[in-house]
Amino acid sequence: MASNNGKPLPDLTDQTFQTDCINNHAIYRSKHMNTPNLTVEQSLITYAQNRCQDISSKPQLTGEDSGNYLSLGQNTYWVGLPGNVKQIAPCSNAVPAWYNEISKYNYSKPGYSSATGHFTQLVWKDSLQVGCARCGGNGGTYYETYIVCVYKPQGNIIGVNFATEVMPLKTSG
Repeated sequence: MASNNGKPLPDLTDQTFQTDCINNHAIYRSKHMNTPNLTVEQSLITYAQNRCQDISSKPQLTGEDSGNYLSLGQNTYWVGLPGNVKQIAPCSNAVPAWYNEISKYNYSKPGYSSATGHFTQLVWKDSLQVGCARCGGNGGTYYETYIVCVYKPQGNIIGVNFATEVMPLKTSG
């Protein structure tokens, strides 16, 4: 990832982006038994905007958060295109990328793994609210997009039974 000299990239969160995010979350959550749709929470959007700006000002994607929202789950996404390609990624790039970690999830031994953390947070049954934000622009070497979604209540809680939170796929027919 490019260094942005410690300056946050501009917030690019708009209604089209929000609709894209909630629709993509609904598509993937609906594949799993007894997993309700998420509702959008404005305070979570505001918090995600602050997280996006904070993350975009650092040289690496960092999930550290010393703020008041330590009890939230978080998924982050980054893409950088060559500097002359001024294109911002939609949420429909981020959510499927997170969901694709399902291929590494072992339903016969459910539990937390850093290789599946985005996926399990995305489909965590008891996470009921979401707020997503996007920031981006010329970060130096790359034209960058950062997407941050925060979830309430938090998923991926070690000690919680993943088998009751990461539901199996629905069977067809």
